[in-house]
Amino acid sequence: MARAVIAFLSWHQGAFPPSFLGKITTACQVGTVCLVPWLNYRQAAPGFMSWIYVLTFLVTLASGVHYFALGLSVLRRHRKK
Repeated sequence: MARAVIAFLSWHQGAFPPSFLGKITTACQVGTVCLVPWLNYRQAAPGFMSWIYVLTFLVTLASGVHYFALGLSVLRRHRKK
């Protein structure tokens, strides 16, 4: 996300291919958002949900760091030109 904002504002580049880690993050987030209401509807509170939250948080954090690093590399390449 940050890479897209920086590049769009600097060079009007609006399209970036998503990374594999970004796709995994999206899948974890969507899965978690769908699982929580479904379990609430069933009035279930499985013990593994805390692990699902931690996994989703860690993958989201890793993806954010990854995209930030990619954004920095884009900035460095454009500064050298």
